[in-house]
Amino acid sequence: MRKLSIERKDKKLLAKLLGFLLSDGSIIIDERKRIGKIKFTAKDRKLLEEFNKTVKKLFKINPKVSPKGSATDAWFHSIKLAEELWRVTKGVSSIPQFILNGSMEIKKEFLRTFISCDGGITVTVHRWGIEGRIVIGEGKESIRKQLMKILNEFGIITKDDGYNHLRSVGRKSLTNFYEKIGFMDGVYPVRSKQFGHLSKNEILLMVLSSHRPKGIRG
Repeated sequence: MRKLSIERKDKKLLAKLLGFLLSDGSIIIDERKRIGKIKFTAKDRKLLEEFNKTVKKLFKINPKVSPKGSATDAWFHSIKLAEELWRVTKGVSSIPQFILNGSMEIKKEFLRTFISCDGGITVTVHRWGIEGRIVIGEGKESIRKQLMKILNEFGIITKDDGYNHLRSVGRKSLTNFYEKIGFMDGVYPVRSKQFGHLSKNEILLMVLSSHRPKGIRG
Protein backbone atom coordinates (compact mmCIF):
# COMPACT_ATOMS: atom_id res chain seq x y z
CA MET A 1 0.00 0.00 0.00
CA ARG A 2 1.29 3.44 -0.93
CA LYS A 3 2.59 5.39 2.05
CA LEU A 4 0.55 8.48 2.96
CA SER A 5 2.37 11.81 2.87
CA ILE A 6 1.50 12.53 6.52
CA GLU A 7 3.19 9.27 7.51
CA ARG A 8 6.49 10.81 6.44
CA LYS A 9 6.04 13.66 8.92
CA ASP A 10 7.58 13.93 12.40
CA LYS A 11 5.73 11.27 14.41
CA LYS A 12 5.63 13.20 17.69
CA LEU A 13 4.22 16.29 16.01
CA LEU A 14 1.70 14.21 14.11
CA ALA A 15 0.66 12.46 17.34
CA LYS A 16 0.15 15.89 18.91
CA LEU A 17 -2.02 17.03 15.99
CA LEU A 18 -4.13 13.89 16.29
CA GLY A 19 -4.52 14.52 20.01
CA PHE A 20 -6.19 17.80 19.08
CA LEU A 21 -8.34 16.34 16.31
CA LEU A 22 -9.56 13.22 18.12
CA SER A 23 -10.53 15.23 21.21
CA ASP A 24 -12.07 18.54 20.13
CA GLY A 25 -11.44 18.51 16.41
CA SER A 26 -13.22 17.48 13.24
CA ILE A 27 -12.46 16.56 9.65
CA ILE A 28 -15.05 17.61 7.06
CA ILE A 29 -14.90 16.34 3.50
CA ASP A 30 -17.10 17.36 0.58
CA GLU A 31 -16.21 14.85 -2.15
CA ARG A 32 -18.42 16.50 -4.76
CA LYS A 33 -16.77 19.90 -4.39
CA ARG A 34 -13.36 18.38 -3.52
CA ILE A 35 -13.09 20.46 -0.35
CA GLY A 36 -11.56 19.29 2.90
CA LYS A 37 -11.62 21.18 6.19
CA ILE A 38 -9.63 20.34 9.33
CA LYS A 39 -10.92 22.15 12.43
CA PHE A 40 -10.15 22.40 16.14
CA THR A 41 -12.44 24.13 18.66
CA ALA A 42 -11.46 25.36 22.12
CA LYS A 43 -12.07 28.04 24.72
CA ASP A 44 -8.54 27.93 26.08
CA ARG A 45 -6.18 30.28 24.25
CA LYS A 46 -3.12 28.12 24.97
CA LEU A 47 -4.68 25.09 23.27
CA LEU A 48 -5.53 27.14 20.19
CA GLU A 49 -1.99 28.53 20.05
CA GLU A 50 -0.49 25.05 20.33
CA PHE A 51 -2.79 23.69 17.60
CA ASN A 52 -1.81 26.51 15.25
CA LYS A 53 1.91 26.03 15.98
CA THR A 54 1.64 22.29 15.38
CA VAL A 55 -0.11 22.75 12.02
CA LYS A 56 2.46 25.32 10.92
CA LYS A 57 5.40 23.08 11.85
CA LEU A 58 3.90 20.04 10.11
CA PHE A 59 2.45 21.56 6.96
CA LYS A 60 3.66 25.19 6.79
CA ILE A 61 0.01 26.30 6.98
CA ASN A 62 -1.31 29.10 9.17
CA PRO A 63 -4.83 28.14 10.33
CA LYS A 64 -7.54 30.77 10.27
CA VAL A 65 -9.53 31.52 13.42
CA SER A 66 -13.18 32.45 13.87
CA PRO A 67 -15.40 32.82 16.96
CA LYS A 68 -17.88 30.07 17.78
CA GLY A 69 -20.06 31.19 20.67
CA SER A 70 -17.84 31.34 23.75
CA ALA A 71 -15.19 29.24 21.98
CA THR A 72 -12.96 29.72 18.94
CA ASP A 73 -12.47 27.60 15.82
CA ALA A 74 -9.02 27.22 14.29
CA TRP A 75 -9.18 25.70 10.81
CA PHE A 76 -7.63 25.25 7.41
CA HIS A 77 -8.60 23.75 4.05
CA SER A 78 -6.82 20.85 2.36
CA ILE A 79 -8.65 18.01 0.64
CA LYS A 80 -5.50 15.88 0.54
CA LEU A 81 -4.71 16.23 4.24
CA ALA A 82 -8.35 15.83 5.22
CA GLU A 83 -8.60 12.56 3.29
CA GLU A 84 -5.33 11.22 4.73
CA LEU A 85 -6.22 12.17 8.32
CA TRP A 86 -9.68 10.68 7.86
CA ARG A 87 -8.11 7.47 6.63
CA VAL A 88 -5.54 7.03 9.43
CA THR A 89 -8.19 7.74 12.10
CA LYS A 90 -10.81 5.53 10.41
CA GLY A 91 -13.26 8.40 10.19
CA VAL A 92 -12.13 10.08 13.43
CA SER A 93 -13.12 6.97 15.39
CA SER A 94 -9.77 5.32 16.15
CA ILE A 95 -6.30 6.19 17.42
CA PRO A 96 -3.86 5.45 14.55
CA GLN A 97 -1.63 2.39 14.68
CA PHE A 98 1.58 4.43 14.56
CA ILE A 99 0.59 5.79 17.98
CA LEU A 100 -0.74 2.53 19.44
CA ASN A 101 2.40 0.68 18.34
CA GLY A 102 4.77 3.63 18.71
CA SER A 103 7.31 4.62 21.31
CA MET A 104 6.33 5.80 24.77
CA GLU A 105 7.34 9.34 23.73
CA ILE A 106 4.88 9.28 20.83
CA LYS A 107 2.13 7.93 23.08
CA LYS A 108 2.94 10.54 25.72
CA GLU A 109 2.67 13.38 23.19
CA PHE A 110 -0.72 12.13 22.03
CA LEU A 111 -2.07 11.56 25.54
CA ARG A 112 -0.89 14.89 26.95
CA THR A 113 -2.57 16.75 24.09
CA PHE A 114 -5.79 14.72 24.09
CA ILE A 115 -6.24 14.91 27.88
CA SER A 116 -5.33 18.61 28.02
CA CYS A 117 -8.22 19.21 25.61
CA ASP A 118 -10.82 16.69 26.77
CA GLY A 119 -9.67 15.93 30.29
CA GLY A 120 -9.46 17.51 33.71
CA ILE A 121 -9.47 16.82 37.43
CA THR A 122 -12.44 16.32 39.69
CA VAL A 123 -11.64 17.61 43.17
CA THR A 124 -13.33 16.66 46.43
CA VAL A 125 -12.39 18.55 49.58
CA HIS A 126 -12.42 16.49 52.79
CA ARG A 127 -11.50 17.39 56.36
CA TRP A 128 -8.30 15.41 55.98
CA GLY A 129 -7.31 16.95 52.67
CA ILE A 130 -8.12 17.00 48.99
CA GLU A 131 -8.98 14.04 46.79
CA GLY A 132 -8.82 14.12 43.01
CA ARG A 133 -9.25 11.98 39.92
CA ILE A 134 -8.33 12.48 36.30
CA VAL A 135 -11.48 12.52 34.16
CA ILE A 136 -11.37 12.15 30.38
CA GLY A 137 -14.43 12.79 28.24
CA GLU A 138 -14.79 10.79 25.03
CA GLY A 139 -18.04 9.88 23.30
CA LYS A 140 -16.67 7.07 21.14
CA GLU A 141 -16.36 3.74 22.95
CA SER A 142 -13.69 2.55 20.51
CA ILE A 143 -11.40 5.44 21.46
CA ARG A 144 -12.14 5.07 25.19
CA LYS A 145 -10.96 1.45 25.05
CA GLN A 146 -7.78 2.45 23.24
CA LEU A 147 -7.11 5.23 25.74
CA MET A 148 -7.51 2.81 28.66
CA LYS A 149 -4.96 0.48 27.09
CA ILE A 150 -2.35 3.17 26.45
CA LEU A 151 -2.81 4.78 29.87
CA ASN A 152 -2.32 1.38 31.48
CA GLU A 153 1.14 1.21 29.85
CA PHE A 154 2.04 4.28 31.93
CA GLY A 155 0.69 2.73 35.12
CA ILE A 156 -2.50 4.79 35.00
CA ILE A 157 -5.55 2.66 35.73
CA THR A 158 -8.89 4.00 34.52
CA LYS A 159 -12.49 2.84 34.53
CA ASP A 160 -15.28 3.66 32.10
CA ASP A 161 -18.09 5.25 34.12
CA GLY A 162 -20.74 4.34 31.55
CA TYR A 163 -21.40 8.02 30.76
CA ASN A 164 -18.73 8.61 28.10
CA HIS A 165 -15.98 9.30 30.65
CA LEU A 166 -12.85 7.54 31.87
CA ARG A 167 -11.90 8.10 35.51
CA SER A 168 -8.53 7.35 37.09
CA VAL A 169 -8.46 4.78 39.88
CA GLY A 170 -6.30 5.27 42.98
CA ARG A 171 -3.68 7.77 44.05
CA LYS A 172 -0.87 5.89 42.30
CA SER A 173 -2.55 6.47 38.94
CA LEU A 174 -2.78 10.18 39.72
CA THR A 175 0.90 10.29 40.67
CA ASN A 176 1.91 8.38 37.53
CA PHE A 177 -0.10 10.77 35.37
CA TYR A 178 1.64 13.78 36.94
CA GLU A 179 5.13 12.28 36.66
CA LYS A 180 4.87 10.58 33.27
CA ILE A 181 2.39 12.64 31.20
CA GLY A 182 0.83 15.72 32.78
CA PHE A 183 -1.25 18.44 31.16
CA MET A 184 0.12 21.06 28.79
CA ASP A 185 1.55 23.98 30.76
CA GLY A 186 -0.72 27.00 30.90
CA VAL A 187 -3.99 25.17 30.19
CA TYR A 188 -6.83 26.12 32.56
CA PRO A 189 -10.15 24.42 33.40
CA VAL A 190 -13.12 26.12 31.73
CA ARG A 191 -15.89 25.11 34.15
CA SER A 192 -14.32 25.28 37.62
CA LYS A 193 -15.52 28.21 39.73
CA GLN A 194 -13.46 27.19 42.75
CA PHE A 195 -10.16 26.42 41.00
CA GLY A 196 -10.49 28.26 37.69
CA HIS A 197 -7.61 30.60 38.60
CA LEU A 198 -5.24 27.61 38.68
CA SER A 199 -3.90 25.72 35.68
CA LYS A 200 -4.73 22.03 35.37
CA ASN A 201 -1.17 21.11 36.33
CA GLU A 202 -1.34 23.38 39.38
CA ILE A 203 -4.59 21.74 40.50
CA LEU A 204 -3.05 18.31 40.01
CA LEU A 205 0.00 19.26 42.09
CA MET A 206 -2.26 20.73 44.79
CA VAL A 207 -4.17 17.45 45.05
CA LEU A 208 -0.98 15.37 45.20
CA SER A 209 0.52 17.66 47.85
CA SER A 210 -2.56 17.36 50.06
CA HIS A 211 -2.14 15.51 53.36
CA ARG A 212 -3.58 11.99 53.37
CA PRO A 213 -3.54 10.10 56.69
CA LYS A 214 -3.04 6.33 56.73
CA GLY A 215 -6.15 4.30 56.09
CA ILE A 216 -7.62 6.78 53.60
CA ARG A 217 -7.85 5.32 50.11
CA GLY A 218 -7.96 7.28 46.84
